[in-house]
Amino acid sequence: MKTLSILFIIFSFSVEASELCPLEGYWKFDKHQTLQSLYKLKGNIETPRKILTSNTSGDLYIYYDCNQYTITSDDWTNTTNYKVLSFTKNGITIKYKQLPEDNENTLKKISFHGNCFTTPITINNGTYNEFYCRTSFSVPKL
Repeated sequence: MKTLSILFIIFSFSVEASELCPLEGYWKFDKHQTLQSLYKLKGNIETPRKILTSNTSGDLYIYYDCNQYTITSDDWTNTTNYKVLSFTKNGITIKYKQLPEDNENTLKKISFHGNCFTTPITINNGTYNEFYCRTSFSVPKL
């Protein structure tokens, strides 16, 4: 009975932690799925297509902890604080300052799809989704 109680306590803390930090961990940019989403748009998609098919855009990682995320690509790194506004099993909404000099927060809706998440990107022709998939290894520190 004592073992069962200990397991229940451990499980309770792990559920609570995942609810507090649903994005925690490393995520890798999925160029293939993102391009598939982009190609569904009508009209001129040449500029985002060029950016997404460049060599560097495939090596983009994001590390989330409970209150900040760090984006790493090649020799560039940027860390931003964020706050969870809402969380369901299907997605999460966060707020953050897109640029340090911004007066207003940016809201980002993130949708979960299995082991990946998407975030909408709006361009002149409409909206496509960037895909990031969970990865189990850490990115080397720069």
